This record gives sequence, structure tokens and C-alpha cells, in this order.
Amino acid sequence: MLTREERHVLQGINLSAKQIIWGATGGAIESATPVVRETFLRQLGEWLGFQGEVFHAMSKLGLYPAYDLKTLLQGDIKLAKETLEAREA
Repeated sequence: MLTREERHVLQGINLSAKQIIWGATGGAIESATPVVRETFLRQLGEWLGFQGEVFHAMSKLGLYPAYDLKTLLQGDIKLAKETLEAREA
């Protein structure tokens, strides 16, 4: 079982990977030269693979039930409550 901190770290990694993917996508679209575009596209492919690994690991651990909205929302509510309780302590 993961600690709250470990769950937060995984969720942070997942979110960061998604943000990098969005940035690389924008960079590829707006790139000025073919070399820059190819660099962004290569990095985009690498980050998509990495984010997929993180997503599947989180899914196996029950941390990201992306295909079950009710469970996903219940998890978000639980995490929010834990975070608020930790801030009050």
C-alpha cells in the first residue's frame, strides 16, 4: 500500500508528463525549422510512452480508475479530505 505522499508523487509525475506532452505538441506545431519540429516530435513520442507507463502503473494500483467516473470522483473527494486534514494538523 502506498503512502499519501507516494500517491501525491505519482499523481504529480503523471500531471507533469501531461503538461510536457502539451508543451511538446505546441512546440512541434509552432516550430520554425524541420529539425526543431523533428526534435519536438521525437520528444513527444518519448513522453507519450512514459506517461502511458505512469498511467498503467497508477491504474494497477487503483490510483487512477480513469474508466470508472464514480470511483474516480470518490477518490478525488477522499484525496481532498486527506489533504485538508493534513493541512489542519
